[in-house]
Amino acid sequence: MTGQTIVISGTLTKKRSVFVKMIRQNGGRVSNSVTKNTSYLLLRPDKKGGGKHRKALAYGIPIVSENQFLQIIQGGTQ
Repeated sequence: MTGQTIVISGTLTKKRSVFVKMIRQNGGRVSNSVTKNTSYLLLRPDKKGGGKHRKALAYGIPIVSENQFLQIIQGGTQ
């Protein structure tokens, strides 16, 4: 996760601050907007179709669920 930029969208099962802390502890950065430099969009399932989702699709950015995100943090693959 070191050097990767993650955008979080929607209300997840834990507070956003928990995910931000996990990202930063693993060397990642958190951004509020999707750009070509975004590594992953962490998205709750019912947020599909929103602005961040559409941008991520347009840029070819991987869109991950909470479970996929946790696998990435633990060193697995999506």
